[in-house]
Amino acid sequence: MTTPPSTGTPRRPAPRARALAALLLVGCLALGGCGLLGSGGQEVELVAGGGDQTGPTGSAADARLEATSLVDMAAAADGTVRVLAATAAGPVLWTVSPQGALRRTPVTGLHGSPTQMAVDAGGAVHVVTGQPGVWRVDEGGAAGRVVGDGRLGWSPDGAPAGGAALGLVGAVAAGPRGELYFAEQTSDPGTATVVRVVQPDGTLRTVAGSRRVPADRRERERAIAAGFKPAPGTPATEVLLFDTTQRALAVAGDGTLYLTTRGGVLAVRDGKVSPVLAPHAPDMDTVASEPFEREAQAAEVGLDLAGPQRPDLAVDPQGDLYLAQQALEDQVPEAFRWTGELGDAEATARSLVEGTVGYRVRRVTPGGEISTAAWGAGEVAAAGDRLYLAARAGDGRALVVSLRPPR
Repeated sequence: MTTPPSTGTPRRPAPRARALAALLLVGCLALGGCGLLGSGGQEVELVAGGGDQTGPTGSAADARLEATSLVDMAAAADGTVRVLAATAAGPVLWTVSPQGALRRTPVTGLHGSPTQMAVDAGGAVHVVTGQPGVWRVDEGGAAGRVVGDGRLGWSPDGAPAGGAALGLVGAVAAGPRGELYFAEQTSDPGTATVVRVVQPDGTLRTVAGSRRVPADRRERERAIAAGFKPAPGTPATEVLLFDTTQRALAVAGDGTLYLTTRGGVLAVRDGKVSPVLAPHAPDMDTVASEPFEREAQAAEVGLDLAGPQRPDLAVDPQGDLYLAQQALEDQVPEAFRWTGELGDAEATARSLVEGTVGYRVRRVTPGGEISTAAWGAGEVAAAGDRLYLAARAGDGRALVVSLRPPR
């Protein structure tokens, strides 16, 4: 956080006062900021998008990034950041090296428009498009299908992943041991979403969601409501994930799978499912005046992910869950304005929190405390001790920044 400059001629404090001020400053820094000292904005570090260079390679900070939309972002422990963007010329993968070098790679060979990306521990990039299959993108940008053979249908657990008939796949995530998870929308016998994993032997296994859709309307409505807020400990494959829009997936370092539905966020651990964020009345929501300031327990917060929005999920090494979602807000607190050395993108950063802001990034700690980490960013990633945020302004310019969340 930065402190607003004072006016007038300051009077030098007495030694005792200086010592007290130093103690207060140390305490505030240890806690990640102190409201008593005031706030001029949210201090961030520029990753990419602060200049006017448009070449295929060069300095990420000096590059101009433009997109019709941002699809997804991933960050690696070594500091490599990847952003998949939709542009007028087609999908492009922006890769920022740990040294700050940018490489723009056009992606070819996909069937459909990309909806989510996953990068495994070895750096392999996987993309899904809402079509039957998962594609792997090589260093040159060529995409080849690695899950599914293009047929629309259903293949049971144990079927070889590469030759499987699949439903519509719109979400993908990589596990800590190289597992590849994806969300598949099925339509027979009824519309439902299941989450499946490609096992080490190359076969499929369902880890969440049921294809059993009750034919009776009332029973179906009860099953849908129970799927939005299942009782903790419910077997994950018995929950009806009734959703006509593909959502987001993320996997924590301990193997916990997080997935979004129209009704919130669920966690799957050891085959059991429990709600992390569940639907509540919108008036139960609250907005803090400072980034990362505790707002409530997650169970007390209203959440609505209905509609055509594409939420994004990320989990950091400490187990904190981040959710980027569409959330309209007319008056974002001043403390959430991005500040720092942003180059030519300062005006872009200001525009992200002016007028009606469309995106909010929230953090849920392992203890269930929820806070707002940032406003204006539609894509989020976490690696090491950094949180990465990607945003697109109304003029199409994109900006990628990072910050160190308080602990």
